Amino acid sequence: MVPEIRESKPAATESAIARLEKQLKSKLPAPYREFLLRHNGGRPEPATFVPAGQDKPTEVINSFLALDGDPAVDDLATFLKLYGKRLPKGCLPVAYDAFGNLICIALQGAARGRIYFWNHEGERQARVIADDWKSFLASFQNPVVRQN
Repeated sequence: MVPEIRESKPAATESAIARLEKQLKSKLPAPYREFLLRHNGGRPEPATFVPAGQDKPTEVINSFLALDGDPAVDDLATFLKLYGKRLPKGCLPVAYDAFGNLICIALQGAARGRIYFWNHEGERQARVIADDWKSFLASFQNPVVRQN
């Protein structure tokens, strides 16, 4: 199910995206670019998603990052400045969880468009959680509730 996006910032502008792409020296994958033009950050509902290779929702997004967001909370440029040198080369942070881990999108090479989970404690190690932005958004589900 594609999550509902709540509390998003005003839609990103073409000029703001162009500035980011110039800074990155790379074009954003089209589906992610469209997401910024429509939602520009925000909180997903449901917030839990199923990573690739798993059959149950196990990961939770706290918030998607926004262009010109709140620097203390969800600003993409701030996250890029803080984590850019620590992330695997060519990865752009796009969201974070409650533990300081990041969701990133690959911007270069054969991995372009893939979505990764980056554990801040594992540093340069990142694991694929979706093949592309659309399948990532489609992987959101309500959490599984255990029955006693």
